[in-house]
Amino acid sequence: MAVDKNLFLHDLAVVAIMKNEGPYIKEWLDYHLLAGVDHFYL
Repeated sequence: MAVDKNLFLHDLAVVAIMKNEGPYIKEWLDYHLLAGVDHFYL
C-alpha cells in the first residue's frame, strides 16, 4: 500500500509533555532535529 506524500503536513513530528525541563530543552531539541524531526508540539 503506497502512502500519498501530500496527505501529511510533516514528515516526522514529536508530541511531548514537559515540566521543569528548561536546562535540558536545547540539547533535547538539537538531538531530535538531527534525528530528522521537522515539527514539535510541546
